[in-house]
Amino acid sequence: MRSFKKINLALILILAILLSACTQKNIILKIPSDIREKVAEANHSVCSYKGRVSVIYENLNDNLRFRGYLDKDCADDFRLKILGLFNSVAYDVNYKDGQVEAYKKGEDVSLDMAYFMRSKGLDRMVSLIRYPHVKIDESFRVKAVADEYIMTKGLAIVAVGQDFLIKRISYGKESFKYGYTDGKLTELVFAGDGTKVEIKLR
Repeated sequence: MRSFKKINLALILILAILLSACTQKNIILKIPSDIREKVAEANHSVCSYKGRVSVIYENLNDNLRFRGYLDKDCADDFRLKILGLFNSVAYDVNYKDGQVEAYKKGEDVSLDMAYFMRSKGLDRMVSLIRYPHVKIDESFRVKAVADEYIMTKGLAIVAVGQDFLIKRISYGKESFKYGYTDGKLTELVFAGDGTKVEIKLR
């Protein structure tokens, strides 16, 4: 009899775990009337950055990875120190008004770096750090789907969390994904045209 009760209890516990795993948590039941204002306020436009970066760039032909220190302004001019072994500076790159100045251990490698940046789109990678990649206004339509707000306007589809931070944006075949730590953007992933760029900010 005791073994039968133990089996029943175990089955009940398993069923409870399965039900809790399958049940949506924090489902949005009501959309705030000022949802657009809340989203716009929570996602202030950022166009400059100074700090550590880690970049993964992938397409059909290339797989490029690097890390370094980036100092970027709102004109998308930047200075990037690409780190090598033991956090030593492998390349020191300055990009201003479309002109490249680069050094490798004191040697001028500007021409090589300019070609590399054009062929790999390094300048565009850096310009991705200008977010969010959409401006929310009153023209967006809003609906609740599970635990997200889905905002749409034309080809733009924006997924917003319950903290009002933008999680994903898609424009046709292009998409952006955002990761946060304590409300601060720490990861950005772009995908489109056979290319994927993952940028981590520290």
